[in-house]
Amino acid sequence: LWLTANTTCKPSGDKGKRACLRFIQILTATLTVGQDFNVGTVGTYAYYAAIQTDSDNNLIAVFSRSSAAEFASVYASGRLTTDNLNTLQVPVLIKAGEAPYGADRWGDYSGAGIDPSDQTTVWVAGEYARAEGGSEWGTWIAQITIQVP
Repeated sequence: LWLTANTTCKPSGDKGKRACLRFIQILTATLTVGQDFNVGTVGTYAYYAAIQTDSDNNLIAVFSRSSAAEFASVYASGRLTTDNLNTLQVPVLIKAGEAPYGADRWGDYSGAGIDPSDQTTVWVAGEYARAEGGSEWGTWIAQITIQVP
């Protein structure tokens, strides 16, 4: 059982705290914590993740990310069951933000769901800053399959 949340952390080498993602895995057979870790990158803010496991129990996450040099964008990442514990793979840009976002609230509108036709594909939806109309967000949908190297 996996869960995710927003948190603050200070990525290694960063000068201050950032919005980061937190991932926790509960081993349901023993009701113990299998993994518990934060994901943050120097100079960026990551928030509002959604997660899904595929048929091989690999984890896929979609989330929003922004920085002083990057408009709010949609990113995805994942971890194979064989990856080192408490790690997530390098995030991949799914949809770049197009403009500054000046409204008071960024919505928590990420989503992830397994494709019932093959059980290995995950469909993700994430929020990005749209260029049309000023302070607007858009939703971007993508199909993701985590690959074993």
